[in-house]
Amino acid sequence: MKEQIDIYRNASFIIGPHGASFTNIMFCKPGTFLYELVPTSWAYDYFLYIVQIMKMEYAAFKDDSHPDISEDYYDALHQDLSVSIPKLQESLEKILGKLH
Repeated sequence: MKEQIDIYRNASFIIGPHGASFTNIMFCKPGTFLYELVPTSWAYDYFLYIVQIMKMEYAAFKDDSHPDISEDYYDALHQDLSVSIPKLQESLEKILGKLH
């Protein structure tokens, strides 16, 4: 647990798919940036809420180009997360450019 706390406490930029490990952002310093990869079919706001309380920065990446995205709400909750690397790279370049 100490290692997880240290990782998040010392991070300036965190990126990853939506998941329970992001509860560790409660150990982040104000100004830390969380970049959350989220499924296109569902928008979560749990971590956005924590980010606001912790005075962090936040952005989410959704890739809606995957052809198998379900319109059915229940099915959508169980679909895999798809990420287009070129789109992700473009998005990160915009965000990182703003940070410098």
